[in-house]
Amino acid sequence: MARPFCVLGAKTGGGSVLIVLTGASGFVARMLVPRLLARGHDLRLVTDRPEVIIGAWPTLPRFGTDDLATAFSGADCVVHLAARNNNRSGTLAEFRADNVEAAVRARLAARAAGVQRFIFASSINAARAKGGAPYDQTKHEAEQALLAADDPTLSIYRLGTVHAAGMAAGRLGRAQRLPVPLRPIALSVLMSLRPTTSIGRLCDAIETGGPGFRVLTDRQDDSVTYAFAHRAFDLLFSAIVIFGFWWLLLGIWVGVKLGSPGPGVLAQDRVGRNGRIFRCYKFRTMAEGTKVAGTHEVPESAVTPIGRILRRAKLDELPQVLNLIRGDMAFVGPRPCLPVQTDLIAARQARGVLKVRPGITGWAQVNGIDMRDPERLARVDEDWLNERSLPLDAKIILATFLGRRVLRGVRIGGPSLQDE
Repeated sequence: MARPFCVLGAKTGGGSVLIVLTGASGFVARMLVPRLLARGHDLRLVTDRPEVIIGAWPTLPRFGTDDLATAFSGADCVVHLAARNNNRSGTLAEFRADNVEAAVRARLAARAAGVQRFIFASSINAARAKGGAPYDQTKHEAEQALLAADDPTLSIYRLGTVHAAGMAAGRLGRAQRLPVPLRPIALSVLMSLRPTTSIGRLCDAIETGGPGFRVLTDRQDDSVTYAFAHRAFDLLFSAIVIFGFWWLLLGIWVGVKLGSPGPGVLAQDRVGRNGRIFRCYKFRTMAEGTKVAGTHEVPESAVTPIGRILRRAKLDELPQVLNLIRGDMAFVGPRPCLPVQTDLIAARQARGVLKVRPGITGWAQVNGIDMRDPERLARVDEDWLNERSLPLDAKIILATFLGRRVLRGVRIGGPSLQDE
């Protein structure tokens, strides 16, 4: 029977922590080993290719995949990294054997040995397993098989492309083929195109993360290329609207003024990045004196005739180009809420959504999810945050302009592929 769950980081001051890494010959394990050793942990390595690692760490205990009971005996944590990756060919049955059956077998061995934590390293691509590559499909199947056991010692981490100190696996590894001076630039560009996970972030999660499911990505927090591309698009879009369609802005303003009493443009307080309140601009679509509340809380009768047209065409948001120029908002991001929507603010704060600038459009909006369910909206905002990349944001922008929904009700990052 497994011992109660504990946080490994809490033990480092009172004795060494023994961590077992399966798949020790792989890229992620080779990046983890020196960092975990530097943090004072004891390690054991499990691999079916001991010749690959014997020269790198000759003093570390090594075990074969057929000797898990011995390898796990007395261990505090098992990090299951072993997998058949996309760079290896194989049938779906072979992928299932390596990615599903081996994971379940390792978990059972860890339980039998009384291991306090079993960490399964999954992939962000498991969220798109339906109709995907065998690796993505079997990673998702492994998640479902492990979750079905209702194991309190289990942690599942969905990882992006792992990188460390200028090195990266998978497609990001292409940057290593370039001349040394160009590698950091190329790597920054490639990292802006897909979700990534730094090896330091994974180390922190191994030490301090709790049981359950977690998407573990960098969220583009430190991506210079991603930030530059976003800001460049925001300014370009603003310039096109102001200088190319000033006549449309003027015409809409006149139409709103003539259509009903009140100002043509409203300036409302909204909650921005880090919870800061800012003034958000939009064409007025409701009768003057309508209460300040979420759109779903205001009766349809409060919407003016021209307001219905503007909302349907999404033209009421055009004055927010001023917010783009000022840096209050981005074109793509979570829609800014009102200060009175305290439930949504709290839900977003808990999920880290308030750390990014709000947007004119976002993942939730192109999937038809509004603010009437704060928890669900915050969760979908977090899904986008975990997986954000330039291609995903381009998809959101295209869907916004075409007026289409992308994947209504389907989460990017959750453990289930079922529509909600």
